[in-house]
Amino acid sequence: MKKILGLLGVILTFVLVCTFVTGCKDSKTTDENVIPGIGTSDTTDDTTAATTTTASTASTASTASTASTATTASTASAASTSGTAGTTSTTGTTGTTGTTVAPENLVIFLDPGHGGKDPGTVKDYDFDGTGTDFTMTTYKESEINLAVALKAKEKLEALGYKVVLSRTDDTFVDVNNRAQLALDAKASMFISIHVNSHSGDVAHGFEAYYSGKTGLGYDAKAFAALFTKEFEDIKEVKNDSGAIAYPNMSIRGTKADTELYKNGLAVLNQKESYMPSTLLELGFISNEKDAFMLRSAYWQDKAAEAIADAVVAAHIAGIYKK
Repeated sequence: MKKILGLLGVILTFVLVCTFVTGCKDSKTTDENVIPGIGTSDTTDDTTAATTTTASTASTASTASTASTATTASTASAASTSGTAGTTSTTGTTGTTGTTVAPENLVIFLDPGHGGKDPGTVKDYDFDGTGTDFTMTTYKESEINLAVALKAKEKLEALGYKVVLSRTDDTFVDVNNRAQLALDAKASMFISIHVNSHSGDVAHGFEAYYSGKTGLGYDAKAFAALFTKEFEDIKEVKNDSGAIAYPNMSIRGTKADTELYKNGLAVLNQKESYMPSTLLELGFISNEKDAFMLRSAYWQDKAAEAIADAVVAAHIAGIYKK
């Protein structure tokens, strides 16, 4: 009997222990399930987190790719913009090779005609440039040429070009030495700035001359025509009241210098240099209305702007000494 009771006590003890252990195990599993990051919940959370992270990474990668694409597009756009005439960009794309040449690698030679003991054409008018004070005023071609050249120099340098002038003040420079000065400066373009004159007072307007010689190594007429085109735009400039500022301004065209002289113009006689060159006649100082315009500081600024824009256009077209 004692053995039976003892056996029943062992069995009862075993049952109670098993029940207790099973209850603890179930309780632990339940507790683990309510703690984030542990057990089943942990697996679910990890999957969700991984999915979220992957999506986020993909989003970041996509954004980075988009940003990269945008940057590339922006760069391409900028490169494309740089190939547009008259822009403020300082890089041009040559029309023949497609390569880009920075402005600082080009030397623009500006030649304000006459100077010193050679003032060019001198004309006296009985107005002082305002049209109201009727006193005798002397107009000198050399002064107008220099004023426009200095303004053009400032505009070109602002675009990044290196600019060299044949003179920077009222000094004499021999006409036969001017082209050589440009060669010595290793100039990429040569622009001679003048004011025209005629025995009468009827002739008026702008002209651009180019060398009529053959074998120049560049399209001389195309180069000069770029300047004619830019000066054509000045005809549309309006004053403060909205009216055309210079209604009498005209364009006489782009001409070969051999139309003037059999041997052409001395400053354009550069056959061996292959340097794109032009001589600009801004207007006729012998014509009263042109003279009034030529002495206007505002018009001079517009003329300088036209010269700078033409240089940029030539740069982009690849018309410069390589």
